[in-house]
Parts: sequence; structure tokens; C-alpha cells
Amino acid sequence: MNDTLETHLRVHSSGDKAVDLLHKETALPKQRIKHAMNCGAVWLTRDFGTARLRRATRKLLPGDEIHLYYNPLLLGETPEAPDLIA
Repeated sequence: MNDTLETHLRVHSSGDKAVDLLHKETALPKQRIKHAMNCGAVWLTRDFGTARLRRATRKLLPGDEIHLYYNPLLLGETPEAPDLIA
């Protein structure tokens, strides 16, 4: 079973919180959404720029777009320690 999820949501009302909107639209538990945010799987497009969204309580504005790229296998990996080259 593949639980990979990609969604793009346009915000229509002011004051919504990112975690609440994603929870309502995807039915993922809020804790999983918060973990995904900390791992860089949630992005916010506002005006003419797109940036990572890490704060679950970030208030959204009408016209914002939220992007969620949820892959539990990828989010569960721990990267290897880097090697110093020089």
C-alpha cells in the first residue's frame, strides 16, 4: 500500500491555520502534518514566492496556496552523517 499524497490547496478565507486546513482536506492526523512540516514537506506560495512552511499555526491569507508532499517512507528516513572532504 502506497500512502504517498500530494495536494495543492488554495486558501479562500483569512485566519485559517495551515495545519487545520491540511487536516480537514487530507484527513491526515495533525501530528503527521506537523512532522511533515518539520521535515520540509509543506510549502507556502504567497504573492510571487514559494517557501517552506514549518509553523503549524501560521495564519493564512486569501490567495495563499499550500503544497503538501507527503511520503511516509521518505519522511521516516534518517540521513547519513556527512563526510568532511576538505
